[in-house]
Amino acid sequence: GGVIRAPRSAEALAESLTVELECLGIGAALVQVELSPVDVYQPYRPVVISFVKECGEIVRGGFDVSTQPMAALLLGAPQHPDLVRDGSAIGHLPAVGGGEASASLFWRSKLGTPSASLVACDPAVVDAHLELVEAHGEPAKSGDSFGRQVVSFRCKGVGPARCVLRFGWPLRVGPEIRFRKICGGHAAAEIDVGSNLREAPVVLLSGRVDSAWSGHPTAALPRDVATASFALFRHRSPRAGEGELRVGAPAVVSMRPDLVRAKATGPLAVGGVVNSTSEAAELQVSTECVGGEGASEVEVTLPVVGRD
Repeated sequence: GGVIRAPRSAEALAESLTVELECLGIGAALVQVELSPVDVYQPYRPVVISFVKECGEIVRGGFDVSTQPMAALLLGAPQHPDLVRDGSAIGHLPAVGGGEASASLFWRSKLGTPSASLVACDPAVVDAHLELVEAHGEPAKSGDSFGRQVVSFRCKGVGPARCVLRFGWPLRVGPEIRFRKICGGHAAAEIDVGSNLREAPVVLLSGRVDSAWSGHPTAALPRDVATASFALFRHRSPRAGEGELRVGAPAVVSMRPDLVRAKATGPLAVGGVVNSTSEAAELQVSTECVGGEGASEVEVTLPVVGRD
């Protein structure tokens, strides 16, 4: 409290009041300051001053995320983050397979450790939680901290679950990464898939995906080749009374859409029938480089929808 005295002249300074505010979370709050004369309403009513205080900010730079360790970036290796660059999401995280209980992402930050990050998945299919590996490295050289974010999963159902990982700090909201976690199920043992890549001709055989085409794939299209071709066969001849094996339209996702566009072409681009052990049903995936130099993983999901 205090006394507001009448100024001796027009140039005299007014009495001041300072309101100190402390942000406890992210959002906006209405603040009201009430100045009450003594005695109240004798003859003046209280004066109320209202304003809005905003807390927190959206990260717009100084943060990178990659599927590969970030330490190499600090050592000057010619590679770049493939998920988040300078605070903006630029790529997609490949689907986490049914046999994988966790996924690791590597980050570099000028903002400190993203200790307020959150992950959410379809709760009917999978529970997900974060295990943060503390920042490490040589910040004295670069001014950055870097570390690894582990997302752990516990499947409760069968099927794909959509997940969102949002990086965050106590008073900062960071970029989000969307991905799928596959629970249960297995590759269709009734279909074999081959490719036109000489170094990785077998994609799927007897329900097993070749290591060159899964996890961190090594199968790669050369710079001067724009299309990958796949041949699909029945693993065995259909038994008497069995219907035709039908596949749905494939979903094709480029993990770095800023670098590569990809789409399905060919007879199976809209789905079709795979019903022969010797005559292939064909699927092509056409790619187009739209950015600068670099590489992008391309994920192709081909659903088996049943028999006619």
